[in-house]
Amino acid sequence: MRAARIELIADGGPLRIDGRLDASGERGGLINLVSATHITVGDDGTLLARSSGGYLSDPAKPGRYEDGYRGGQVELAAPRGRVSLNEGLVDVGGTRLENGKLVSDASGVVRITAARIADSARTRCRRHPDPRRQGRAGSGPSRL
Repeated sequence: MRAARIELIADGGPLRIDGRLDASGERGGLINLVSATHITVGDDGTLLARSSGGYLSDPAKPGRYEDGYRGGQVELAAPRGRVSLNEGLVDVGGTRLENGKLVSDASGVVRITAARIADSARTRCRRHPDPRRQGRAGSGPSRL
């Protein structure tokens, strides 16, 4: 599914994503997934909200971007359940540049809300194992 804004709400049961939801665009988009119980992004699930826009700083020098946009937003909310990302991919990479390099605030926002199941929560986040799919300055895809 591809759209600037994607919202899926399952008010009576779990929500599972095994395909591709793409809200990428010039300024990044929004993916909002809400479930009363559980959200699962399967191994083949891909949530994209990347930005691709920017502007030319000097029309006489095509391809030279001065600035761009932060990535979009992905929000996953299961207030009475859990959020499982398995090997799924979430990418909110942006295109903000300074002196021709991606800046650290180029990434968009990933917001996860789930029921607390213990006194402390453990989160595991690692960079994507394929370096060709990674961005620089924290703007590339992360596997959660």
